[in-house]
Amino acid sequence: FDAAERVMDVQWDNTIWPIIKDSDFSSVLELACGHGRNSAKLLQHTQNIVLVDANASGIEACRLRFAGSRASIGYHVTDGNHFRMVPDSSITFGYSWDSMVHFDKLVVRDYLFEFARTLKPGGTAFLHTSNYGAIKPNSSWTTNHGSRSDLSRELFNNYAAEAGLSIEFQRLSGRADGWGVDDLDCVSVVSKCY
Repeated sequence: FDAAERVMDVQWDNTIWPIIKDSDFSSVLELACGHGRNSAKLLQHTQNIVLVDANASGIEACRLRFAGSRASIGYHVTDGNHFRMVPDSSITFGYSWDSMVHFDKLVVRDYLFEFARTLKPGGTAFLHTSNYGAIKPNSSWTTNHGSRSDLSRELFNNYAAEAGLSIEFQRLSGRADGWGVDDLDCVSVVSKCY
């Protein structure tokens, strides 16, 4: 967490913020919040955020980190493929950076359906996922570069369409974003179609 925290400002300023700056931050959900390095940036733009993580230790770290915040912050531990505790059509902006790249492709599919369920009509989600499956399909994250899953952009797009989400923005991410391998990841903004 400490190493990732040190590069957060550069990633936010150079990669993330230029893509999400026009988003509606009225009601935000961050998936896989970890110890809150992204959450701290998001809290500069919202007063209403839901933090979800599969690790109770991450949620507890965020509770401590943001204890003095005036924002409305919901903290939830998930079993790893849903956020059922979040009401339907209640989120204007979903977010996940530097976590979903490690998720099994079927878990990513499940979460895309969850974003489709929880986003308000016209809501968007910024999602950073693996594209390593385009390089090495049907491989194991345990041996893949950067512990990336074998998800590909093409498969992500198929899952998004199946969930009823539209791709509003997408690009491959690699060396220019600090990942060490070109086209290693995919950065997408999806929107709720209905």
